[in-house]
Amino acid sequence: MNIRFIQTDELKGEKFAFRKLTCADIPDASGCQSILFNGFIFGFCSKGNINLRINNQEYQANHNELFTMLPKHTLTLYNPTDNVEIDLLLITFELTHQLPVIPNLELLKKAGNQPCIRLSTEKREEIVNLYTIIQHYTSEDNLYQSIRNTLICSLILIITSQFDILSKTDIAPQTRQDKLSREFFKLLFQYARYGKDAGSYADKLCISAKYLSAIIKRASGYPVQDWINEATLAEAKRYLRTTTLTVEEIAGKLHFTNASSFIRFFKRHTTNTPLEYRKQ
Repeated sequence: MNIRFIQTDELKGEKFAFRKLTCADIPDASGCQSILFNGFIFGFCSKGNINLRINNQEYQANHNELFTMLPKHTLTLYNPTDNVEIDLLLITFELTHQLPVIPNLELLKKAGNQPCIRLSTEKREEIVNLYTIIQHYTSEDNLYQSIRNTLICSLILIITSQFDILSKTDIAPQTRQDKLSREFFKLLFQYARYGKDAGSYADKLCISAKYLSAIIKRASGYPVQDWINEATLAEAKRYLRTTTLTVEEIAGKLHFTNASSFIRFFKRHTTNTPLEYRKQ
């Protein structure tokens, strides 16, 4: 499979990006390319329809439907109608830790089973309007960034509310593993400072680290440590960008044994040291 990994630095220093796609931008099935982005992708099909392949599962996004792709999933768009128009919003994992309100991102796990949802006229207009307004706030001015983050948060809240509606109409009973998975992601997104290993979260859930690893692997397709590393990295970047804490103090808050181990972790995942990242 030909997969292109979208790097965060391709977003030109931002933690989000818009992409507008038409039929001319999307090859036919024989020439299609999968993309892998370590963040959330929200797509709105404003015209026409298109086929999707998410982690080798086939779907179709039709006119006025929203589709969602979770971090570390592969997405392939192909066989568009001639009039198709797709608005994509890419949001990095890091940005979710900087929003003024933490959305219930665990609800988006339902997108793994039903990534395409049809929107009501009211919700469609709200999302289209927010897409348009957000694109006006691209300046690096601090006030503009605050406004933009608040608008993005509103957009995510609207989207997650649609999956909340789906969850309330889903009559399938929740298993204990489903509940534990939900609680893990709640802890991960809201309290990344709990620790940098599976044992820290397993203790909070009163289960073994081995059992937690099996649950998250089954639910998301990726090891639990991958998710923890991403959350730890996002929290580290937030401290470096928004506080004057020293590297040693940040290392302590993130439960590293010393500053050296934190620096090694940060550089392994970003290629920069914490201080180099702070100066960028």
